[in-house]
Amino acid sequence: MTEAIRTHREYKRLAIRSKRMVVELNDAKAAFQLLTPDKLDRLLRRTEQVMIRETQEWLDLMSFAELHRTI
Repeated sequence: MTEAIRTHREYKRLAIRSKRMVVELNDAKAAFQLLTPDKLDRLLRRTEQVMIRETQEWLDLMSFAELHRTI
């Protein structure tokens, strides 16, 4: 039971962070309207950072969940 509650809380935290990522990516999408090559480069780097951060947090959550299942 405790494991289920902990896992639920972690998924809720991940869902909140994913919603923030949607907002950030929508902001990036809006910025595509007036692009120069330099602006495009900055925008792509920002988008990459957002996606890397989200992926890392998901991987961290999944590795944590696996540890709890094996203990």
